[in-house]
Amino acid sequence: MFGWKSKLMLLLIVYFAGIATAVYFIVPVEDNGLDYEEDTSYSSVRSKEIAQKVSVKLHEFVDVARKAGGEAGNYIREKFEERESDI
Repeated sequence: MFGWKSKLMLLLIVYFAGIATAVYFIVPVEDNGLDYEEDTSYSSVRSKEIAQKVSVKLHEFVDVARKAGGEAGNYIREKFEERESDI
């Protein structure tokens, strides 16, 4: 389907993207004068609130996905049964 040139180009792109990511993480961050450790109590409370909200939304998403998956499964099953009855 793809020639060796396409595969080589994809391999090089992925390789250099990995190198760029590694360099991004290795380079030291400049000190911008902001102290993020000043109010750790607020940040930990805020982090817990965010984690709780994300957890609730994730559970809602899973419930909707299960319902949609069940409906899609029923629809597909009905279509297969219709095709089998036509044969």
